[in-house]
Amino acid sequence: MWNVVMGDASSSRSVSIYTWSSACLWHRALAILIGVYSLLLIAVLTVNIERPRVFFTLIITLSAGVGTFGFALARIFRQIHREQNQARRALQATRERLKANLQISNSVLAEGEALRNATLALTQDLHMNHVMDALLKSLAEVVPFSCARVLVPEGGPHWLALGERNCPENTNPGLRVPWTFIDDKCALVRRVAKNKKSVMIPDTKKELDWPAFKGHKHLRSWLSVPLVSSKQYLGFLSVGHVEPNKFTGQHLRRAQLLAVPVAIAIESARLYARSEIFASELTKRVSELQAAESALVRAEGGRRVWEDRFKQLFHSSPIPISITTFKEGKFLYVNPAFESSYGYARHELLGRRVQDIGIWGDASDLAYLDTCLEKGPMRNLLTRLRTKTGQIKIAAYSADAIEFNGQECILAVCEDVLQYDPRMAN
Repeated sequence: MWNVVMGDASSSRSVSIYTWSSACLWHRALAILIGVYSLLLIAVLTVNIERPRVFFTLIITLSAGVGTFGFALARIFRQIHREQNQARRALQATRERLKANLQISNSVLAEGEALRNATLALTQDLHMNHVMDALLKSLAEVVPFSCARVLVPEGGPHWLALGERNCPENTNPGLRVPWTFIDDKCALVRRVAKNKKSVMIPDTKKELDWPAFKGHKHLRSWLSVPLVSSKQYLGFLSVGHVEPNKFTGQHLRRAQLLAVPVAIAIESARLYARSEIFASELTKRVSELQAAESALVRAEGGRRVWEDRFKQLFHSSPIPISITTFKEGKFLYVNPAFESSYGYARHELLGRRVQDIGIWGDASDLAYLDTCLEKGPMRNLLTRLRTKTGQIKIAAYSADAIEFNGQECILAVCEDVLQYDPRMAN
């Protein structure tokens, strides 16, 4: 039995100690065997020197026993040596497996940390430019590339690069203009968009449709990963390198893992942009409504001022004024001059029709009034009006159609004619 210490230096030292210990044990056993054989030989010579036949028989028997013992020892040590080699090979294989597992563990930890940082970066700011910068920066940590783009369809054959990153980066980028292209001549892009699956091309020189891929001719190895959110195809992630056979299945897997939060972030950024537009439009509408409300308040104040002035003028006018409905001819309002001129109190007129009161001396004049008002305002129509006591007055009647309390009405002014000339009668 022996102890194996994990690690390169310790493992080699343990195997060396084991080999040295085995060799020492073999030498000691051989020395002990020779010593025992010598002692037995001396004992036989001492006891049986005078009996040669017995002497030689003992010598042969002793030699056979010692030889058998030696062969047994050799077999045992050969087995030990075989087990030693097996243990050394097993130790070497274990060390290699540990090294490979350690590399895989470190790679997985690095991937997890990069994905965590990418997810955090993608959720810190929902503006599309920040999302693209965070994505491509995180992608560079897990996948080596010379050029990476996020390509999205813009309707028909048109494609737009939401984000772009080159390694090494341009030290003087200047104004960054969004990269666009049309896929009507590139069957590769149409095939990628149609299949909506990941693609990896080890050497683009062997791809017949590659030269038609605008802006990617200088790349020798390329991979793409679809971006899907809520079962909606948003586009694909294009990653290329100037060296052939640069990407492996592990790089493709990392890009696929990163594509999941990226698609969600792109969809969130679009929703955020729309919400900003709606918020801006809503703010504009609210401002317009507030301005309209202020104007309405000012107009309402002005209307009330004019109403007050009209009421003052209406009540203080010495000329009889009345307001009646256009269709039914019901009195809605009369001023004090109308009451005193025709002898009716206000409560006797309001709500009653002109025909019911009989204030018109000639019914044909009322029909003529309606006909004239349909064409426009009427001025100074000489007519006969009857007072409450039955007295007939000749008046110059003027009227116009107005809107009063939401109704179509007639505003009429009746001025008494004190001197009547029949030659000028209408």
